[in-house]
Amino acid sequence: MDVKDFERVEFSLSPLHANGSLCFSAAMSRVQVQDYLARIDQLRRVSDASNEVIVSQAFARLPEDWANDQKLIFVQQHTFETPQKTLVRPDGVVLHDIRVPMGWWDAKDTADDLEKEIEKKLRKGYPQDNIVFENGETAVLVQNRAEAFRCEMTDPAALEKLVTLFFGYVRPEIAEFREAETYAKPDATRRSKAMTAPHTAD
Repeated sequence: MDVKDFERVEFSLSPLHANGSLCFSAAMSRVQVQDYLARIDQLRRVSDASNEVIVSQAFARLPEDWANDQKLIFVQQHTFETPQKTLVRPDGVVLHDIRVPMGWWDAKDTADDLEKEIEKKLRKGYPQDNIVFENGETAVLVQNRAEAFRCEMTDPAALEKLVTLFFGYVRPEIAEFREAETYAKPDATRRSKAMTAPHTAD
């Protein structure tokens, strides 16, 4: 889904779009983004923790809530084996129930240079198919090895757009599986009807 086409997306309560991507309730997503912004503001006012910890705690609830709504699984500190056979641990991952990653998330401190941190993480072998890097002020979505979208995290509409794009991503193997499943259902229905249809004598 192209970023410039986002405004034309029709939200649905059905579980999947025709292309296999997940559907969302626009009203629910807006509420979740507003809750995140209120939560991070509260944590910054009352907590003595570092900004990275505060951001990590607050932002983790956003993908977790969306994942739960879509019957996905959100896991924090999930170890990932890179193509270089090293192990890295992004702050969170959203998994399909077959344990295939749908997307990743990694938080940095506001004081960090986000561009340099992203470059450093990618050199280490962090996944680049669908990952959000953020520092509590700016969020950057990388999809298919290129920057897909970035926004200020205090902009509710832009943040909602970023999270929707993140959850709209479909891994090629998942798309193939769903396509095969779609074609298999009519065949299975026809076979079932053929088996249960009354037989007539010749």
